[in-house]
Amino acid sequence: MKKYLNLFAIIFTFTIVLTFTETTRAQYQYNYSSNMWVNSGMNLLFQKRWATARIRAAGKTQLADALEGRTASGRQTVAPSENVLRRVPLTQTSFKANPSPIMPSVLAANFAEGGDAAVRQFVKVSGELLKNYEQMLITNRETRLKNNVAGAATFALMMSRSVLTGKDLTEKQAEAVLQDINSLLASSENFRQLPDDEKQKMYEVFVITSGLAAMLHQQGIEENNAEKSAQGKDLAKTILSQFFDRPLDEIEFTEQGVQFP
Repeated sequence: MKKYLNLFAIIFTFTIVLTFTETTRAQYQYNYSSNMWVNSGMNLLFQKRWATARIRAAGKTQLADALEGRTASGRQTVAPSENVLRRVPLTQTSFKANPSPIMPSVLAANFAEGGDAAVRQFVKVSGELLKNYEQMLITNRETRLKNNVAGAATFALMMSRSVLTGKDLTEKQAEAVLQDINSLLASSENFRQLPDDEKQKMYEVFVITSGLAAMLHQQGIEENNAEKSAQGKDLAKTILSQFFDRPLDEIEFTEQGVQFP
């Protein structure tokens, strides 16, 4: 994953801001309810993995082994659980996409108010975000992440972190996080059993919501509107809450993946 992926994303989302009229901008309420997340158990999936990592980092190896179903010798005593992290091919989190986007009209109910015109505008902008994300993958020669849930989740994590901190991951750090998320999703039986259209919904939610967070934040900066910028940061925090149950300053993004000091 290219190290400048997130910076490019911030730039492309700002171009979408130009499609808004002043009237349309005033008609958005940015309601970040949990309904925008298709898989309500997704945050538990991620946070259980990070919790085990924290236990191991704290030196409580036996407890971490027990949570992962391992004996003292390292041999597993139970089937792999959601806490076990093992590198697997990215194809395990890819899906066969429907010809048309699914989530823009669904998310419009959470974000848009002011009648049909506002909903149509939201759907249009969401569709452009998805198109630009996939064009970005082509430009950066990252076509392996097209129609890939782990790639979209990593993108959302990186973008949200950038909105909140102004910092970007290196290429190696981003790749390690991608592999962490890919392995975690692939280890979940619930995820593996999802039909392709449900995986597509997750993919689109990650791209659209993180794009909106960047749009709001950048728009607030350009307009010197602290409230709007704060809305973007609020949405970024909501996105990151799907991954972590603690502040970003308590998390390290390394070339070996996500770690807890």
